[in-house]
Amino acid sequence: MAFLSDDEIDKRALGLRKALGIETQENPDLITCIFKAKRQCLIKGYLRVPDLEEEASFDPETGILAVREVVFRSANLGVPRSRFTVAHELGHAALGHSRKRLRGPLAHRKDEMVSNVRVDEFQADKFAGAFLMPYALANMSTDTTSIELAERFNVSVGAAQARLDQLLRTYRIRNGIKRPLPEAVVQFLNSTKPLR
Repeated sequence: MAFLSDDEIDKRALGLRKALGIETQENPDLITCIFKAKRQCLIKGYLRVPDLEEEASFDPETGILAVREVVFRSANLGVPRSRFTVAHELGHAALGHSRKRLRGPLAHRKDEMVSNVRVDEFQADKFAGAFLMPYALANMSTDTTSIELAERFNVSVGAAQARLDQLLRTYRIRNGIKRPLPEAVVQFLNSTKPLR
């Protein structure tokens, strides 16, 4: 899978929201999203698995989204971490990720495969953030905080903080606002000024 820019991931997340009919919802029901993803043929089906090692997984070969039972139930109750987990797995499907397996003659390419898996996981996390916290619904300003995003979109503060950086970048670009210099850089520049 080619590396996608944040903007491309945002476009794909927005595209899936539109396809699922949830583009205006700040806190969509992720279990309903699974059902709708099946109807849209993004996935072929889903399984609720009591003893799954991972919280959830998507198998691109079968098109099946497997979700550990406890994660399925907590996502149904709106628990932020479980909602993110489901959105992450939907991201694998929406981004067309293919699972790399270490079998037979390909086993010698382990490092390359591990690298591809890392990129896929990184992109699925970015997708989940964009899917759960779309720019169009974020009501952004330079003062927006991760706590505000977490409350608005029913996500963890950690997920909101990770997404906030991209949302602020998009906000600054769209509004012609230059990014402020980090405080350490300002202090360094001030310390190098000649004394008069």
